[in-house]
Amino acid sequence: MKWTIFLLAGLVLLSIGAAIGYRELGKSCASADVEHSEHAHDEAKKTGNTEGLTVRVCEVGLVGAFAERVGFGGAVPVVKPKVGSAEHKEHQEAAKAIEHGHKEGEADEEELVSLSPDQIREFKIKTETAAEGPVTIHIERPAEVRFNGNRVAHVVPRVPGVVSRVEVSEGESIEQGQLMAILESRELADAKANYLAVVERRKLASEALVREERLWKQKVSAEKEYLTARTELAEADIRIATAEQKLRALGLPARAIKTLSLNDENLTEYRIVTPQSGIVTERHLTLGEAVGIEREVFIVADLSTVWIDVTIYPRDVASIKPGQRVEIELGGGDPVSGKIEFVTPEVKEATRTAVARVVVDNASGRLRPGMFVTAQVQISQELAPVRVPRSAVQRQDNKSVVYVEHEGAFAPRPVKLGRENHNFVEVVAGLQPGETYVSSGGFVLKAQLAKESFGEGHGH
Repeated sequence: MKWTIFLLAGLVLLSIGAAIGYRELGKSCASADVEHSEHAHDEAKKTGNTEGLTVRVCEVGLVGAFAERVGFGGAVPVVKPKVGSAEHKEHQEAAKAIEHGHKEGEADEEELVSLSPDQIREFKIKTETAAEGPVTIHIERPAEVRFNGNRVAHVVPRVPGVVSRVEVSEGESIEQGQLMAILESRELADAKANYLAVVERRKLASEALVREERLWKQKVSAEKEYLTARTELAEADIRIATAEQKLRALGLPARAIKTLSLNDENLTEYRIVTPQSGIVTERHLTLGEAVGIEREVFIVADLSTVWIDVTIYPRDVASIKPGQRVEIELGGGDPVSGKIEFVTPEVKEATRTAVARVVVDNASGRLRPGMFVTAQVQISQELAPVRVPRSAVQRQDNKSVVYVEHEGAFAPRPVKLGRENHNFVEVVAGLQPGETYVSSGGFVLKAQLAKESFGEGHGH
């Protein structure tokens, strides 16, 4: 029983020692080179030294090396240890990475586009030096062109009457004071007749006063009669002034009133003239029509300036203020610009929007009331370290690139973009100040690279 316990303890100690030895042998084999081990194997056969045995153990294992030593069987085939294979895999990956780096360098060289000076001129390629510049931040909102309410005249007759002549038509340009139409008005004839009557009565009252004054001074008449004559003359003056004001209220100028006479052939003629220069946008009368004083018969608009009413959403109200610059895009041609003159203080209940009004010069006549346009409202302006035109940025391989001049050629360079507007864009990374880049014509260079990808070459 005692010997059995000693035997088991010995076997346990032997197993622990074998495990420790095998671990140390694994570390030694991991640091050994496979090609060196094969060379050491050949030397071990010749010299039989301990070092050769150790190397052989790493190659074929402990049992295989012992079998070779005692002469059992032939040579045991070499099996490369797994520890060595992991290191070999790392070397392979490093080699692949280096090879991939070489391929990327070759791709960069292949992406260079070389053009002759003649080709650069032909393709209209322009270059600029990267530099700082302001980037204006805009918000885009819908807008509508409207008549300038301060320059629209609604022409309404001062008296009712029947149309006897019409001198202008819709769309016609007219000058201030120009005759537009003539009405035959009984009311005007009555007003003129009343004026002429009071004028005659005033003459009689004046003559009576002169006579009574002379008689009173001669002690022929009483003072009371003289004072009565003076009162009647004063009342006649008041009636004349009242009648004259009525005629002026009906649109007759002062000079026309002073020249009125009982000999006038037609006291019923009422002349409608335009109060301002402009274009007749509406006409609401025809020959022989009876018109009243309730509605306009003409609308005349001066289109030298117009209003642009920009729709402002509630979230924009805090950032929209009078004085801000606005660019109006017309869908064709150059945009027009102006400043916000007025922002409505309330939000309309029906649309839940406010209005920012821009007064724009329209001497060219491009803006027509009723047109829908797009307004770019300038919110702020900030300085960008590097600013390029939008035409300089191209999309290539789902990236934003700028073509940079490199040793007489052009190469696409990925860039990171920042703030932008319709004209310029900020380059946050990828382009340094002082570098020369293609500001216009980058699409041609992009096409050249696309041709190369199909095997057609650069074409130079």
